[in-house]
Amino acid sequence: MLQLYAQSQLKKRDIYFVESHFDYLIDALALKSSSERQIIQKRVLKCIYWALIQNEYQIQLPKDKIYQLEQQIEQMLNSKDRSISQTSREVYKLLA
Repeated sequence: MLQLYAQSQLKKRDIYFVESHFDYLIDALALKSSSERQIIQKRVLKCIYWALIQNEYQIQLPKDKIYQLEQQIEQMLNSKDRSISQTSREVYKLLA
C-alpha cells in the first residue's frame, strides 16, 4: 500500500515513510524461502527505495538498522530475478 502511495503523482502527501517502518520492511526481506518470496521482496525493495528518496521527510536510520538492511540487500544483489538485483543495487547505493 505504501509503495502505491509513494508512486502516486500527488505533490503533497499526508503520509510518508518514517524510520519505524523499517523494522517491518527489514523483517519482510528476511522471509524464508517460499514461492511468494520474490514477489514480496520486489515490493519491499521498492518501498525501501521510495522511502530513501522521498522528499517529504528525510529518513535518518541508526547505524544498526543500516547494517541490518545492508546485510539483507547484499544477499539479493546476485538474485536471478533481474528486478530484485537492480533494485537491490539502487538501494545499496543509497545506503552507502
